[in-house]
Amino acid sequence: GYICMRHTFGRLNNKLQEMTNLLYFANALNRTLVVEHEIGNVYDYYKWQDIFPHVKYRVATTGTHKLWHWCHWGYLVDGRQNKMLMSRGGLQQLKKEIKGKEFVAINAAILFYFRETDYAFLRSFYANLWPKPSVLKKANDFIAEHFGEKPYAAVHLRDLEGSCANRMKRVNYN
Repeated sequence: GYICMRHTFGRLNNKLQEMTNLLYFANALNRTLVVEHEIGNVYDYYKWQDIFPHVKYRVATTGTHKLWHWCHWGYLVDGRQNKMLMSRGGLQQLKKEIKGKEFVAINAAILFYFRETDYAFLRSFYANLWPKPSVLKKANDFIAEHFGEKPYAAVHLRDLEGSCANRMKRVNYN
């Protein structure tokens, strides 16, 4: 079956934390993660398979319209069951309760505020967090066009996403 995030809570970094926790639960519950749309557009989630090389199912898949529809209307883990996410025994009980339900969703706010997953998992997740090849190509093309072989420092300015090219045209490189 599949597991997905219901609603979203915050911007890209928050969604990434939510996806990290949901991927952890997907593995614990033997489910395929339906990747949130924006995360799927930016990151190469196929690399996440390397985090759990022993599993016999796909670790993650992108959300098609049909998958998102079923995730939205599928089974939502309720408040009582949210507490089960906090312990190994609770996860085993939750696994029994959701057996036979193809689509299971967890509210994004619950995922965001969930306790930290174990550090070995976090190291593995972030080691396999790479941009999609199309995003990486755009970044490399941008760097080549504006900097060539010159050294540069990249700074993320919040709320200015998508405006880099126009601002770079105004910069004096001399």
